[in-house]
Amino acid sequence: MTDKNKQKVLIIWLVLLLIPFILLTDLFPLMRFGMFAEPVVHTSQKEKLEIFISENNGRKVFDSMNINLSPSAFFYLCRNYYYRDESALLLERVANLYNKNNSTFYLYKITLADNPAQNDTLVVASYKK
Repeated sequence: MTDKNKQKVLIIWLVLLLIPFILLTDLFPLMRFGMFAEPVVHTSQKEKLEIFISENNGRKVFDSMNINLSPSAFFYLCRNYYYRDESALLLERVANLYNKNNSTFYLYKITLADNPAQNDTLVVASYKK
């Protein structure tokens, strides 16, 4: 092979090697899969829906066994009502089954993260009987 053919082959290989980088419009593939990329980390969150009852003597967690429901079935109902945006209706029905006057029912959404500093508590709905 002559020197001119070697140069042509070298130039063709360099052009073919550099074309993907020339046509690249975003640096994301290099950052995501590059040598110095950070590993992908998935943060898991757990959510919990709790009903609290506020009475004269303070606030306490509602026990689902008071209305003859297991805790797992009650959590399923809470999630179902919450994601259908019917939390107030759930609290009204629970209050009618519980038969306590002068009490306020609150539905809390508690988000538990791996890092305790990222835990979050949100009052979703309330109902006063």
